[in-house]
Amino acid sequence: MFTRNFINFRGWRDERGTVAMTFSLAFVPMLMFVGASVDYARVVTYSARVQQAADHAAIGSAHLTSDAAAALATSLVEAELGSSELTFLTQASSDPATSIMSVAVMATMQNTIMSSVLPSVDITRSAKARVASQGSSGTETVADDSCIFTLGETLTISTNTMTFNGSPSVDLTGCSLRSNKSMKCNGSSTYATSYAVGDIVGCSNPHPRQAYMPDIYRSLSSGIELQCGSSAGGVTWTGSTAGNLPTGGNVRTLARSDYTEVHICGNLRIDGTAATSLTGAAPTLDTVVVVENGGIYVGEDSDVRANRMTFVLASKGESDSNRPIVRWPNGNGSNAGSWAVSASTGANNPWKGIALYQNPSLNDGADMSWQSGTKFQLDGILYLPNAQFTVSGQVLAGPSSCSKIIVGEFTLNGAVTLRQSAVGCANMQVTQYFQQGAPATSSTSAYLTQ
Repeated sequence: MFTRNFINFRGWRDERGTVAMTFSLAFVPMLMFVGASVDYARVVTYSARVQQAADHAAIGSAHLTSDAAAALATSLVEAELGSSELTFLTQASSDPATSIMSVAVMATMQNTIMSSVLPSVDITRSAKARVASQGSSGTETVADDSCIFTLGETLTISTNTMTFNGSPSVDLTGCSLRSNKSMKCNGSSTYATSYAVGDIVGCSNPHPRQAYMPDIYRSLSSGIELQCGSSAGGVTWTGSTAGNLPTGGNVRTLARSDYTEVHICGNLRIDGTAATSLTGAAPTLDTVVVVENGGIYVGEDSDVRANRMTFVLASKGESDSNRPIVRWPNGNGSNAGSWAVSASTGANNPWKGIALYQNPSLNDGADMSWQSGTKFQLDGILYLPNAQFTVSGQVLAGPSSCSKIIVGEFTLNGAVTLRQSAVGCANMQVTQYFQQGAPATSSTSAYLTQ
């Protein structure tokens, strides 16, 4: 008995420590698998971001040509990927023969857990886009009938350049909303038809992934001829029943063949009552007011009327009080202020259809906010291409039934009531973009290259 038990005892296998040994042998492959999964997930995420940046850059710059298109595409990629951990290079080119914009983004992502095995991963993505080109009769038309149009020229497509907060009071007739980037409605729908090159969130009748609309008004700035030098003393212009032009050492008046051009050196303060106007109730000629080295101040408790007039914010002064913007009473709209502008309408006037124009070369100091005490009535085009424009007061259509706001970014906390009709815009000499041809390619046409 003893011998048998002894033999059986010697045949036992000691399995202590085998689990630890197995785990230690499997730990390295498990760690590599987990590390590969983590880094692979990062590759997938960043690949999507790089592709999106290429898509947005191609669409956002396709309306330009040559070096300008390449420069804008590069800046759009930088805006989208600059805050990431990627290192990247952008190659962009425009083919004038086909109107196709090509963008390639070559990025490098540094691995984390797998860095000892594979230090980095290269991600290359590309996209192509083109704007509408002239087509034959019967092809799809590309046109803009918007009452509010945001450009967001240097921003990414995903940026909400048009935002309606709370319960926006938006009343549009005969026109739409349009963004060359994206738009968002918070709290309530606007009930207007909405178009955007990018996304539309919360807005009624949304039409995302639309054609890029070019800025056809930018070229008007080439007609600005500065007269004031560094002079910036400013002037006050008070309306009368018959109308009158300002005079003095800070005023330069030029006689054009079809209109009068008045240059104001420094800030222009305008005042008046409902019974008066700056150039009279029914002027026979247009007046173009070019404000240099300053902006426009609306008088406190005033009711300023300007008929057949264009106001041009041409250049910035040295101080913050001489910014090329429109300021309302007390600078914050706490007191009532009303200003009605009906644009120039002379057929031979290059400024026809333009009510208020901010020089597109002005980037610094161009933003403006119109607070709750403001009331602006618009016949024609309000053009502030680089401004972040916030309206907490009222912007209303004038009697012409043709009003259009074109800004860099638009935020509404107040109310807009705008109108457009074919007859009204023809009478106001307002020109809008229209072209017969194929719509621009959307980001879905972008393709990958490895």
